Amino acid sequence: MNFKKRYAESLVFNGEMLVMGGYNQNQGWLDFVEKRNADGSFTNMPEWKLPRQIYDFCAVDMGNGKIMVLGGNILNGIFDSADMDILDTATNTWSSGPPMAKNRATHDCVVTEYAGEQGVMVTGGCSNNCAYHLKDTSFFSFVTETWTELPPLVEGRMGHKMTILNGKPTVIGGFDESELANIEEFDGTNWVSRAEKMPFGTHVYGSPDAIPEKVGCP
Repeated sequence: MNFKKRYAESLVFNGEMLVMGGYNQNQGWLDFVEKRNADGSFTNMPEWKLPRQIYDFCAVDMGNGKIMVLGGNILNGIFDSADMDILDTATNTWSSGPPMAKNRATHDCVVTEYAGEQGVMVTGGCSNNCAYHLKDTSFFSFVTETWTELPPLVEGRMGHKMTILNGKPTVIGGFDESELANIEEFDGTNWVSRAEKMPFGTHVYGSPDAIPEKVGCP
């Protein structure tokens, strides 16, 4: 990449990988957006620069050429924000959306469906500069542009990943009092612990937003 960074967010947008924000010791909080090219190099996208210097946030492709950024730690010691920012890539402009009910960082989010409406689900994270690890689950409807608070996770966690597994939002790993190896899935009403566990606990790692229930080799 063009800029060294950690705690950044990545997503696939129009079939291309974007890396957004992050932190490094030389430049501090970052607002850069970089796009990975077919040859493996990265191009800085100054026209998509984040509206706030930020790390430990989450981002999703909303469809219709728009990207949503939620929460995260921002510059000037303001930790775990509730902010929503939306990039319209057709006009290269950012706008603010309805903030989340609770400030959070090191959370995760995926695009999914709830109560028949498409939107983004947000789970866990931490607040008060990570003094508290959250169980909270929120859903933002793209149709009504409103937030709905859903039943909490079974276990509070930060630095976890959420993915769509067998059609269900599924949270994997994370950190509470120690690194977690357990897995929870949302059955449409509540979060339920799966019988399977990872062989070891882990947090702050990467995973795709959707994976099949079974993965085989040809």
